[in-house]
Amino acid sequence: RQRQESRLSPSPERKRSRLNDGGSSLASKFVTDKGKPYISKLSCKNFMAYQEASINPGRGLNLLIGPNGSGKTSWIDAIGLVLGFSTKFSKRHETEGHYVNKDAKQGHVEITFSKPGPPRLDCTIRRDLVREKKGGDFFVDGKPQTRDQVRDLIARLGIVRDSPCFFLHQNKVSDFAALSEKPPDLLREIERSIGPEGMTEDYDNLATLAQSKSDMERMHRDKQNELNDLAAREEQLKRDIERHEESCRLTKRKALLEFKKPYIKVSELSAAADEARGRQCSARQRWEAA
Repeated sequence: RQRQESRLSPSPERKRSRLNDGGSSLASKFVTDKGKPYISKLSCKNFMAYQEASINPGRGLNLLIGPNGSGKTSWIDAIGLVLGFSTKFSKRHETEGHYVNKDAKQGHVEITFSKPGPPRLDCTIRRDLVREKKGGDFFVDGKPQTRDQVRDLIARLGIVRDSPCFFLHQNKVSDFAALSEKPPDLLREIERSIGPEGMTEDYDNLATLAQSKSDMERMHRDKQNELNDLAAREEQLKRDIERHEESCRLTKRKALLEFKKPYIKVSELSAAADEARGRQCSARQRWEAA
């Protein structure tokens, strides 16, 4: 019976996959288009201090100006929530539901990404929020999507969510400033944000090759120093061998001289004896003559 029920009643996972099969054809076309996406509209309802509001950024530089407490950071939080961040990225609320206006039970935030045409292509991502509840449902062009699917869509649009050069909340400014002390890391984050596809991999490969080159150069220096030490040791050994050979030669000469010493002594005594005999003979002859 359980087998029959499992066959007749699809699991929630099957329902979800069936619901999202194919996704939005417009979103698929939007992703495959080669144009650079930009935010063309931000809107919210019952979100923090806003009951209902929208702004329409342009393709270039956009500035949001206002006094403290006017809600500028609320739009940054809205972007973060639509991009699939949890509440930890801003640390302003414990759950996504706490962003809902206190006078309402539910609200939503919505971003429309556009690519210039012709024709212009739009893709709208919306996140519904329920007061004091964690999470929130995602919709892409009106069709339900999971958080992972939205994150995948964001990544395929070339948006690097975790790069401080792409999305920088005010709580992360100090972390971004610290990158200035590490130029290679800052360069990598910039390339992740604005570089073409594959540039980060090329940078990592280049960094790996540079590190390998540095290691090889260091190894070469170590080997060269070792070779120089061995050459110096070889010269010292040659000098030691020459001194040893000279010492052996002198030792042999000394031994030879020591061996000849008795013969020299005998020769000297023999010569002295001959001289003494000669004097004796001369003395005898003088005595006989006298």
